[in-house]
Formats: sequence, structure tokens, C-alpha cells
Amino acid sequence: MTWNTTALLIDAATQSQVLAALPGRYQITREELDFRSATAAALAPDVAIAQTHRRDGPNTVELWDPTGRIAMDESIVERLSVGRRVLVVYGSAMSARYGFRLLHDGALVRTSDWGSGSILNESGEPLPEENEITARPWGHDDASLLCLAELLGFRAPGDRDRRYARVRCVGAADLAGTSSLPVSFRSSMSQKARRNGPASRPRRPT
Repeated sequence: MTWNTTALLIDAATQSQVLAALPGRYQITREELDFRSATAAALAPDVAIAQTHRRDGPNTVELWDPTGRIAMDESIVERLSVGRRVLVVYGSAMSARYGFRLLHDGALVRTSDWGSGSILNESGEPLPEENEITARPWGHDDASLLCLAELLGFRAPGDRDRRYARVRCVGAADLAGTSSLPVSFRSSMSQKARRNGPASRPRRPT
């Protein structure tokens, strides 16, 4: 599987809270998607959303956005991260570029952009979980990002059976143009990266 898409993974949120934070009006359709369809570039201009109810931590919401207009919008991501963690991931198989952003309580904690088997850009202290990712011979790719999301507690290990709902924008949205690489997002937010250590994972209930 190869990606040409972006995604938001949001801790301690509901689908309605996430959609309400987006510019414009979004409507969840009755169409269900599997993981491959939800992460496909062909989903554009729609997005896909799913919520996981977990016993060992807070609920999480996944929003897959093939155009990058939502996931790479700095103001949207910062707003969603207030009081919680948000993981942004992106992949472009055409340009062999992959990367992630981790935000917590409105601030950027860590960013890392991968390409051609090396780190092209990074800011913030490396996450301990990054050391647990095993890259493929050609370097990090979509599999590395899914592994990181699992290690950080945003996804259950090996969760490929989740069903997603197709979401359509039914109202005007003032969003930037499409982008396969988050250049503007990286340049504007890297200056505000926190360097006092990674955001901690939510504690499991005792």
C-alpha cells in the first residue's frame, strides 16, 4: 500500500467535535469505507472519518484528507490540539516524502519529514517511540507512520478492520489550495516547536 494523502489523529474527541472545528459545513454520509478506500487519493474532494472507543485510553478520531487542505492547515490543527494531542501524518508516494507532526495543547512538540531514506527536516526533541520504528530498506514510508501512531496510542496495533464514513463538505469552506507536501505548514510551525520533551501518552485508568 502506498499513500498520497494526509490524516489527523485526535485524542479525546468525538467526530462531531472534530467536524464542528472545520471551516464550512460537513455532512457524514451513510457510505462506509474500508481502510484502503479511506486512505486513497481517489477519495478527494471528500474526507473519511472514524472514531475508536477504547478501554485502555481516551477515544480517538481519525480523519483522512487526501487533499491536505484540512490536515495541513495550521489554524485548524492548533485549535483541535487545545487540551489534547493531535498527530498529523502525510505521505506522498509520487515524491517519496512522508512525515508527521505531533501537537499537544496548541503547541508543536515534534515534526519530522522523511525522504530518500533520510530525515529532510525536523524540529523538537525526538520521541522515544521513533527509536522503535523499523524502517524498510528504502527508508520510512506509510508503514512507519502507522507504526508510530500505534506506539503513541492513537491506533490499536494492526487495526485495519476499522470502518470509516465518507464525509462531504456541503457548505462554503475557506481553505487553502491542495498540497501534497506541507511546506507552508512546516515553515510556519517549526518556529514554535516545543523543546521541553515529548507529549506524554494518556495514562491508562486504574
